[in-house]
Amino acid sequence: MGVYQSEMGFPLSPHERNYINANVALTQGEDENGALMKRIQLSGWSRAVADDVQKALAQTKLKHFNLSISTSEQMLTWKFRGKFSKSDIIKMMVDSVVAAKEGGAITAGVNAEDASAPTSAS
Repeated sequence: MGVYQSEMGFPLSPHERNYINANVALTQGEDENGALMKRIQLSGWSRAVADDVQKALAQTKLKHFNLSISTSEQMLTWKFRGKFSKSDIIKMMVDSVVAAKEGGAITAGVNAEDASAPTSAS
C-alpha cells in the first residue's frame, strides 16, 4: 500500500501492550519466515514526559515514538492551569526526546499539540 509509518498505539495502556508488541514482532521477522510487514515503521504515542517514555520503552518493543505536549497559551492557561511556562514545556519535550534516544529509540517525533491556536483573544 506504500504506507511507511503508522502510529499504532499507546504503549502505557496495559490493554494495548500485547497488541503493540505483536505488531512490532511482525516487522522484525522473529520467526523462520522473516518480517511479515516490511518497510513500515510502527510508532507509539506518548505524552512528552520522560518517565512515560522510559516506561513505554521498558514495557514494549517499540523503537519509534511520537511525543506530544500542548503548547498554546490557551492550553498553558486552561489545561495546565498556569503550572508550566513555555520554557517548562520546551524542557519537558527535550527531556522526553533524550529519554527516548537514551532508551534505544530510533526515532522520536515531536508533536506540538494545538500549536496553531491563537495566543490571545482579539
